Amino acid sequence: MLVRPGAERKQVSRRTPSRAGRGPLAAKKALMRRVSLTRSPVTTGGLAAATVLCLSAYYILTGAAARELGPLTVATLQRLLAGALLMLPRLLPLERPAKRSARLPLTPAQQGWLLVLSITNVPVIGCLVAGFAYSTPTNAALIGRLDLPVALLVGHWFLQEKAHRIDWLLLLPLIAAALMVLEVSPRHWQPHWLGDLMFLGHTVLAVANGVLIRRYLGCVSPWTITRWNVGLSGLWLLILTLALDGHAGLLRAISSTRALAVIAVSSLLASIELTAYYALLRRLGIWYVRCILLLVPIATLGAEILRGKVDLHATQGAGTALLLVILLLLALQHARRGCAIQKRHSPGPARK
Repeated sequence: MLVRPGAERKQVSRRTPSRAGRGPLAAKKALMRRVSLTRSPVTTGGLAAATVLCLSAYYILTGAAARELGPLTVATLQRLLAGALLMLPRLLPLERPAKRSARLPLTPAQQGWLLVLSITNVPVIGCLVAGFAYSTPTNAALIGRLDLPVALLVGHWFLQEKAHRIDWLLLLPLIAAALMVLEVSPRHWQPHWLGDLMFLGHTVLAVANGVLIRRYLGCVSPWTITRWNVGLSGLWLLILTLALDGHAGLLRAISSTRALAVIAVSSLLASIELTAYYALLRRLGIWYVRCILLLVPIATLGAEILRGKVDLHATQGAGTALLLVILLLLALQHARRGCAIQKRHSPGPARK
């Protein structure tokens, strides 16, 4: 049987993709990985539930401890204890040697961005703490909701996350529903410029941290990001605490068994919440993650009602119902986009 010259080369080239064709294929795979709500909705929902529930419980415990010991001391001890907890799996032989040897080491660029993330995490906490010293919780709630338009714009500009028309249409109803849950009205806003600037800095830096993780640390596991971020930021906060308050607050916290127990539990919750949050950032866009975090006040309100601390008002009930409906619409819209993208990029039937 005679073979035409070049036929064998063509057959080999069909089976082996060329080096030039790997770029678009990798881009399609990356796009498919972003739309994970249609691939693994159970895993994504579990991560969202872990983030919301752990963060709401963390807020309740941290508020009780901060009133007794001071917010900076509590934040420092929480980060140090959480960093110690996250290092235990690496120190103890809990992982198989084959899996540990198969893990890729961090590149110098990834280590540098993890260092930057830990440094920027300190002003995120510091701006929030200082804002409460110079402003009011009402202003914190109002300015904090600016994270939604900031996340939508920043995700579009820096992460190529396409903002659709329904996202812009539901932006103002989302902010209104979140403020109704908190029973906060813009009419109650009174300017405290120094504290308000601190709250604005906290909001912008929190979104910027999410952008940094999505853009430069997308290949790093959430567990590694949490371990580096929590451990290094704990060291920076310890230096800041010793420089501002000395060691008196730390000694008072260590001598109190009840305070140590509360800080230990909240540190464990912070470790779980941050790991789930970073995993959500890898699966969803930063806009969707900030929308999911709007469920934290609802979970906190439910816990306070179960404890008998507060009563549910009509405004809060209406805001909760409106917020849940809007988030359901966003989830359905996201799932529909995922189905369309998968159908568009799925391989066709094999030719004989």
